[in-house]
Amino acid sequence: FGYLTVVPGGAPTGGPSSVNWDKVGATIANGLQVGLDSNRQVSVYCSGVPGAATNFIIDVVGYFL
Repeated sequence: FGYLTVVPGGAPTGGPSSVNWDKVGATIANGLQVGLDSNRQVSVYCSGVPGAATNFIIDVVGYFL
């Protein structure tokens, strides 16, 4: 049905999908790492069949040396 692609803020979405779902009401856990752009942002794109939509949560973890 659909997928999310997570990329550094404003980057093109030509890469692979980050999360895929194949049925309505699917609950999917996934983990990934993505870099930030120079403004410390990421972009999340939702695509798939016409009308594909979902809810998602982003949990940010970071540290400074």
